[in-house]
Amino acid sequence: MKHSIATFAILSLAASLRAGDMNHEHMAPAKGSAELERLKSLAGTWEGMTEKVKDQPTVVTYAVTGGGSAVEEKIMPGTPMEMTTVYYDEGGKIRLTHYCALGNHPTMKLDKTEGNKMEFSLVDGTIGSPAEMHMHALALSMPDKDHLVADWTMFDKGAKKDVKTFNLTRKKA
Repeated sequence: MKHSIATFAILSLAASLRAGDMNHEHMAPAKGSAELERLKSLAGTWEGMTEKVKDQPTVVTYAVTGGGSAVEEKIMPGTPMEMTTVYYDEGGKIRLTHYCALGNHPTMKLDKTEGNKMEFSLVDGTIGSPAEMHMHALALSMPDKDHLVADWTMFDKGAKKDVKTFNLTRKKA
């Protein structure tokens, strides 16, 4: 008897989960802030040279995920230096969390949008210590639909250390 009740409960749960999956198939993609919608337009593969790696192009991919509620960026995907950044809206304001090859994950908020440029800066308390080396700011410039410049500002020991610039072009299929 106990076995049949447990089996019934498991089958009922499985059926309700499957019914929930069917409802997700008809959900409209999430609409975010104007800035998030702009980032969604980056979906695809991008390539470009950087001053640090001159012998081969750096690859960056963008994908819309989470039912349209987030944009995932992968820098150097499939390499030991792969890094992931997730852009998302929080209360109608865009934020990002950068999962860095340095082993930390700073969160940044959008400070300013001007023309084709978005500027992000570190949110207090999202790294272990201000002295820890970390990405502290990001400026994204999108001069047109096929070009992107990403300036990542690194801090170390509480001060600006370096700016890593990625000049990227959309890879055509």
